[in-house]
Amino acid sequence: MRDKVADPQFLRMREIERELQGRMPGRYLTRYQLVTFTRVPYRIALQAGEIQSRILSDLAQQSHPDYEHGVRLAEESLVPLLRSHGVL
Repeated sequence: MRDKVADPQFLRMREIERELQGRMPGRYLTRYQLVTFTRVPYRIALQAGEIQSRILSDLAQQSHPDYEHGVRLAEESLVPLLRSHGVL
């Protein structure tokens, strides 16, 4: 992880993720948050992380990320997963 903090792509993904968290308070939890602050099984946190990676990659490919699209994707795939496991 130490090496990634200087990587522009990593920094862009974190910036996009922070924006999504701001637009979805309490509904967009990072994999780190899920593992550290919830009792969700690790395999669910991994599954959520895979969904998040796809969403972030999609948005990062755009010169101006379409955050509304990102929110829709998260509402369709991430939120139901977390609800089904009692996280939300």
